[in-house]
Amino acid sequence: MAKLPEDLVPQADVLDDVGKVVGAVANGAVTFQAIAAELGKVKRQGRYYRKAAEIVGLISNDGNTSRLTNFGSDYLAVLPRDRPQLLAKALTQNPVVWRLLGELKRSPTGMTTDDMISFLMRETTIGSSVTAGRRARTLRAWLVTAGFATVSPSRVLLPRDLPTEAEVNYSETVSPAVPPITNYLPPPARAAAAGVNNRTIQWSVSEVIRERANKAHDELVRGMARLVGDAGCVPSSNQLIDLFANCSEKTFLFEMKSVTADNYRAQVRRGVAQLYEYAWLQDLPAATLCLVTETKPPPSERWLVDYLTSDRKIHLCWQTGAGHFERPSQSATALRPVFA
Repeated sequence: MAKLPEDLVPQADVLDDVGKVVGAVANGAVTFQAIAAELGKVKRQGRYYRKAAEIVGLISNDGNTSRLTNFGSDYLAVLPRDRPQLLAKALTQNPVVWRLLGELKRSPTGMTTDDMISFLMRETTIGSSVTAGRRARTLRAWLVTAGFATVSPSRVLLPRDLPTEAEVNYSETVSPAVPPITNYLPPPARAAAAGVNNRTIQWSVSEVIRERANKAHDELVRGMARLVGDAGCVPSSNQLIDLFANCSEKTFLFEMKSVTADNYRAQVRRGVAQLYEYAWLQDLPAATLCLVTETKPPPSERWLVDYLTSDRKIHLCWQTGAGHFERPSQSATALRPVFA
């Protein structure tokens, strides 16, 4: 896997205070200076804690203006006693934490601080061991607070009863089975500027939620997320978009469709409309649009491959087995490096 960017590695030691950033932003403290004041910290720490809340999907930030994500709003909506569990879940959406949990599971005797520094130097773009040391201390504090690790006496170890929030996002394989799908992609803000009726957007969101509840659809998302992760990229999503990734200076937008032989063409038509609409609302004019189906086109619909690729500039690919996908030869160049 490619190295993860340094700015995905947190440098805000107190995890509970990361959660407090959400309340601060909801109360109007949208700049890092205001966040620092709200948390009783210096301005420099305001940046650190704002970034920490951003990289676990609780807020988004544009310039020096922060907003709650959907997950951040959910975090505030639950009772205070339930927030630590949501915050622990948020941790697993950070690719660095996700990889570190996998490393800990493969290290039955635990990891020392030096081990964690080596891990960060190997897995991220951090170039200084001093910086890696500071970030290692932050990660250790986060894991302990979330219940994902214990310290005994100088080693970080997985606890015997690991919370399920940590279990679902990595495995014992060299590479975790399914990357966390983050909330880094902001919501479709262009809709408001375009005067799109909010009821229409909400209807679309409701339709997407129903579709995502479909098991086959979920398997498509998870399988493609793994393919994106294996290409060294971070899969993202938001309230409308199934999957998004920036890979090798290319932007990919994926729409997943569970299909049958009887509804294949209807589902493809729907997916085409959604891809165009979401790319416009998200302001992604140069995105490579990919429609992913549960099976290959039936014989009567194979003309769709040429039609979509040559006429619509949409690349159709399909699942051939759990976590395995095939793409037509016409899309070989366009779908690199996701499809090697």
